[in-house]
Amino acid sequence: MTAAPQPSPPKTTLYCSSCGHESPAEGDWIVHERFDTASVDCPDCGTEITRRRRFDRPPIVASTTAATEAWTASWTHSCTGLTRLWRSLLV
Repeated sequence: MTAAPQPSPPKTTLYCSSCGHESPAEGDWIVHERFDTASVDCPDCGTEITRRRRFDRPPIVASTTAATEAWTASWTHSCTGLTRLWRSLLV
């Protein structure tokens, strides 16, 4: 009598290459969500399984550019005020 083949795990199963842990994608994996990426780590050994870009947020470059523009505008405004003050003191 031959043993029945074991059913293969669902396609959404993730595997840890370091310790062999396996679980469904929605299982016990540790998810670290950052501004523009999300990484999945093994709950047993902490190995990073995957890191993916998050498409529910704009790329970080866009927000960095906006922040840089705001800082530049603020700095320019401050310098203009200081220049006016300095010139008024010279008169």
